[in-house]
Amino acid sequence: MLIFLLLSLNAFTPEITVDFARKLESEGDYYRAILEYKRAFYLLPDSGSYKYIKDDIAYSIVKLYEKLHDFDMAEVYLDKIRDRTTENYLFERGLVYFLKKDYDNAKRFWKYSDTLTAWIALREGRFKDAEKVFGKISYPHRVPFIAAFLSGVIPGLGKVYSGRLYDGIYSFILNAGSLYLLYDAKKHNRKAETYLYSALFLFFYTGNIYGSWIAASKFNEYHLNFAIKEKEISFGLWKYLP
Repeated sequence: MLIFLLLSLNAFTPEITVDFARKLESEGDYYRAILEYKRAFYLLPDSGSYKYIKDDIAYSIVKLYEKLHDFDMAEVYLDKIRDRTTENYLFERGLVYFLKKDYDNAKRFWKYSDTLTAWIALREGRFKDAEKVFGKISYPHRVPFIAAFLSGVIPGLGKVYSGRLYDGIYSFILNAGSLYLLYDAKKHNRKAETYLYSALFLFFYTGNIYGSWIAASKFNEYHLNFAIKEKEISFGLWKYLP
């Protein structure tokens, strides 16, 4: 019985527990890895050189919570780190704020790095500041007002302008079809159908204009996000994202 107890206690030494946590992390079992890291963290004493080992374990827990998008818990374990003078601490604290889109607080911790502050500027849309580090940021752009105007002249044309050819053709067919039905009803003096097809045409026509505005906005959003990701990849920043 005593031998079994000693073996059981040995199975939960901090070193073995950390190794097990790393194995779970490598397998993508983040929740169980966090539990094992926490077990090791609380098994270790707070004195002497152990505090540096505990800091390393706390960083491991923080990174896993970032991957799980639980930024509040990441902050909890950042608060448990003793040595807050290192660049690693400043980076992780800034990163948690960055991931929470709290860019003002992220700037406070990342002011030591021009690249990181430019990254914040990039995400905030301050491209002139970001370009000082990342170089020219360019992407295709469509003007929503022009898209809406084009579809007001020829239904669907604004969507074609916004890169949505088939959607534009479909919109044109819907509007042309409803307009023909309205014309035919009016030509044969079918009043009830005239009112019905007038409402139908107005619905399709206004929806086509509004949809073209949205299509242009989404076109810009997609290409802007692509340009941002391209810079993040080329500068190796993507690896810090969960």
